[in-house]
Amino acid sequence: MPEGNGVIDLFLKEQYRRDLMQLGVPAQLMIKNELNSVIPLENSAAFKSANPIGENGKIKVNQEAEEKREDEMLKILRKGQGINVIVLGGGHDLTDNLDRMKLDSVQYVRVATNRYKKVTAN
Repeated sequence: MPEGNGVIDLFLKEQYRRDLMQLGVPAQLMIKNELNSVIPLENSAAFKSANPIGENGKIKVNQEAEEKREDEMLKILRKGQGINVIVLGGGHDLTDNLDRMKLDSVQYVRVATNRYKKVTAN
């Protein structure tokens, strides 16, 4: 990582920051050797059916498809062993999915940053 404040250094720092954001938190943790492996949490069919962006470019969330997508995520997680950590966007809340699937042996912790809370409060 460049340490200077020249134009090229600032450009490279910004590019690195953007690359990390695109990689996501799991990949960042793997880079730091804080995570051993990452597996896909998505079922492609469920993901595609829940895609909120229509052919016309407008966004419309299909809640039923989104619930099925979250159910599929939990089915994939159940195949794993030990502690599983997932990182989802703030719009996801798996509480109702866990209840519906009777997965009361799962400890689910949902975390939201103060910034996220502030943005979504409006």
